[in-house]
Amino acid sequence: ADGILGRVFSALEKRDPAFASKTYSVAGSQKVFEGAPANQYVIDAYDGFVVYNDRAHLGDHILNLTEVSSTSIFAETYSELTDEALRQNEAMKALLDDAKTATDAFDDVSGSFAAQLECVAKLIRLRGTLGTERDGFLAELGGWDTHRNLDTVSGLVKSLDDALEVLVTELEAQGVWGDVAIVALSDFGRTLTSNGQGTDHAWGGNMFLLGGDLKG
Repeated sequence: ADGILGRVFSALEKRDPAFASKTYSVAGSQKVFEGAPANQYVIDAYDGFVVYNDRAHLGDHILNLTEVSSTSIFAETYSELTDEALRQNEAMKALLDDAKTATDAFDDVSGSFAAQLECVAKLIRLRGTLGTERDGFLAELGGWDTHRNLDTVSGLVKSLDDALEVLVTELEAQGVWGDVAIVALSDFGRTLTSNGQGTDHAWGGNMFLLGGDLKG
């Protein structure tokens, strides 16, 4: 089955007129975007778009692969997709490497989750250059499966809160906070009874919504 955001972006493309959109994950390839009209961009929170390591060494061979026409539709499709992926990745890397946030808010926080959200903020600021009207982003904060170590949980909550606070500050400075909706999801709940090592896994999760134009 397609991912939920994949279905959302498919619906956006079917509008008349369709919304120009892109999807990005700063937490590895994610099923949530499967089924979207265009493949998701997978970005490293610290290094941005990672280019093909052997591009310099194999450049001539790749060029030959993508320039020669083939009578096979499969070979031609593979060649076109390879060329498109390499060109798009290198172009996006150049844009993101030069991108700046509107504020210095992210200088006050650290950690992987904050780095992911800073990357998201830069991509949002690039929306005019990229020509997009609706974008989807996925970031991830793991480590919640602690059962009984509440000190770990409190540290994770602080990391989450600090990163979201500076993201909101940044998006307000960009003037887009009213156009952004943040959906935070957890993939499991907790029991009230112990399994001998603290609380156990349970059905249901938790979620919250944030956005400058959300009421509730």
